[in-house]
Amino acid sequence: MSSPNPLPVVFLDDGGVLNDNELRAPQWRRFVGEFMPRHLGGTPEGWAEANRAQFPRLWAEIQPRMATFASHADYQREYDLSWIGLMCSHVGVPAPEESEARRIATAAADYITARAESAYPDAVSAIRMLAEAGFQLHTASGTRSFELENILNGMRLRDCFGQLSGPDLVDTMKAGPEYYRRVFARAGVESARAIVIDDSEQACGWAKETGAVAIRLDREGRSLGAEVAPDLATAARWLIDSFGGRTG
Repeated sequence: MSSPNPLPVVFLDDGGVLNDNELRAPQWRRFVGEFMPRHLGGTPEGWAEANRAQFPRLWAEIQPRMATFASHADYQREYDLSWIGLMCSHVGVPAPEESEARRIATAAADYITARAESAYPDAVSAIRMLAEAGFQLHTASGTRSFELENILNGMRLRDCFGQLSGPDLVDTMKAGPEYYRRVFARAGVESARAIVIDDSEQACGWAKETGAVAIRLDREGRSLGAEVAPDLATAARWLIDSFGGRTG
């Protein structure tokens, strides 16, 4: 009989860890331009410009309120309706009624995340290295699980991951330690066995509040030190060197 895996369980963020949000943003604009005209009219150029102009406005308004939403479902409803409504106003087309607006917003996210390619150069090899060494890998992202499924399929890494959280799977925002408690519980992992890799100092702090270890990625190398790595490859090598590889 084999013994339980003695290695810690690794939970990874997406944007800033696996994928470069700076590369992702212009692709979102392009694919919004492809997707929206066939559903709501207008031109590809108009929709791309609407997303460029209106998303920062939406994010600046909603991001500071993340922790105030009672559930992820409440947040997603407001986000979807605001995103579609602001862009429709910019393009000059009527906004659809609520259920249709939400259907289109979800379908757009599915369409775009299945096509955008923004992986960091070291991400695929680092994840493969961790998986081959025997580490269990899950996500702990603010991105919804179906989008993460698309993203990891596009990176050819879905087979390396187990649970794809996803605030939708735990119905709470990634806005405090409760998010991590629910993610760890859903994965059946005690917080003391969890290692979180995230680019956000605040998120790392929330993970630590639960008793987990956190490694912050600082790809600009602004404040490297304890529990901070310049890239995912460095973090992966540290984990393997610290905890050893596959034991059988």
